[in-house]
Amino acid sequence: MARRTQRQKFAGMWEFPGGKVEPKERPEAALIRELQEELGIEVDEADLRPLSFASHPYDNFHLLMPLYECTRWRGEVSGKEGQEVEWCSVAEIRRRDLPPADLPLVDAVERAAHLHAQTALSIAT
Repeated sequence: MARRTQRQKFAGMWEFPGGKVEPKERPEAALIRELQEELGIEVDEADLRPLSFASHPYDNFHLLMPLYECTRWRGEVSGKEGQEVEWCSVAEIRRRDLPPADLPLVDAVERAAHLHAQTALSIAT
């Protein structure tokens, strides 16, 4: 999770890393670019898996936010734009103060985490 800086709207709130899609840019390409800019990691499109999306109306625009799982990356995750970043469990995410648009995505993260835990358990037995 990334914490919004004091100069941003929703300052101090935690959010899923990402950003705006540029004109003529595919969402996956935008995410790859944003992860490099914000977190300093390199991601291949083959390592992104769509999980869900959120649709949220704000006062002057409507946000459609896709959520992807990133299964592999290169580099060390760090806040490259002055933001604090932390790895969080689903329980920790639920305790964080999130922008309204991010809230519906937490359930999708929880489903994915549960599925991974079940898969790991079945492989181990």
